[in-house]
Amino acid sequence: MSLNTKGPDIGNYLYDYNVTQSGNGIIAENGYNYFRYFCANIINLDFFAFHLLISIVCFTLIISTVSYLKANENCVIGLYLSYLFFVDTIQIRNFVVEAIFIFAVRYLFVDKRFNTIKYLICMLVAFLFHKIALIYLILVVCKFKFKLKNPLMCLYLIISILAFCFFLVSRESLKSLITFGTNLFGLKSSYNFTETRLSFIPLVALYFAEMFALMLCKRNRGIRLNGFENKYFTCVIEMHILLAISLSLLLVNINFYRIVRNISILKYISYAIYINKLPKLSISKSVMVFFIVITTVIWFVSDYVLINDFDIIAEPIFTGNLIFNSTVNNKNYAITLKLVIIAIYSFILSVKKYINFKLKLQRSDKVHVGN
Repeated sequence: MSLNTKGPDIGNYLYDYNVTQSGNGIIAENGYNYFRYFCANIINLDFFAFHLLISIVCFTLIISTVSYLKANENCVIGLYLSYLFFVDTIQIRNFVVEAIFIFAVRYLFVDKRFNTIKYLICMLVAFLFHKIALIYLILVVCKFKFKLKNPLMCLYLIISILAFCFFLVSRESLKSLITFGTNLFGLKSSYNFTETRLSFIPLVALYFAEMFALMLCKRNRGIRLNGFENKYFTCVIEMHILLAISLSLLLVNINFYRIVRNISILKYISYAIYINKLPKLSISKSVMVFFIVITTVIWFVSDYVLINDFDIIAEPIFTGNLIFNSTVNNKNYAITLKLVIIAIYSFILSVKKYINFKLKLQRSDKVHVGN
């Protein structure tokens, strides 16, 4: 991931980083600007070491959440590598927002003092790297413990759907509303307002299909979610309902789909928890696995074929990598130390996973002895 040299965004990030090292810099969000300057000019990292550092921090935040929720890591990581990995490789600032958000979710469904404040702080830190983080502030509503059948939640979802239908036939109204909102908060969108034709259809359909699938998983009386897992499932479903309002943005620029794409890891964790509850070789488990595979494939095709170009985004990760060629734009980059760091990090994760597995076996043995 961090050794990729090509792609629609990576080229810009690389140029931007090299310009920063020469004493100039392209303006982005302040958090990214300061961190980029620190790495480029204070500790003198090259761009790929800088990207590696960010990737390690982000993966650590994501994996800590998977471990915190005691989900099947192989399932979550496998789904991540099947889809999100490719786009997270090139969209560095969005990857930071995604990782911080995934980490901060624990503060939404766990009832502890100051957790709401902790979540808001995390989102404000994420905002320093990408302004898209602002929209996740509305998810603090999950702390109010609305029941999924609550009339307010149902009304909100209906309003979101009606708003989407209205803006579908009156996109100029949506453009005016977005312009008003960005001017009101002193923000500037980097996206041009266009009129999306049909590419939003599979994304919207998938979004609601997965939301209703999570609802069915939670209501399945054949499995038992403990109190902790039940709160998490409720929180993820509420997130889907609250973020449904953002689907209207797809009508003026398909790139806004990153708002809902960034919660994909939370869905993967939900799937991993649910699948482990189902009986082995059962029909329900086979159906669920089939559903997960099909939706992941559709997300992949929609993102990398219908919306973007696979040859530009995914293929260069393997063909334009420092592992195969350490020279970029006539500049040679050291790769040995980076590979050693990656190997050490992978080894640490493997040891951690092995220790957790052993501890789980010991707890299981104690339960059997007690019985």
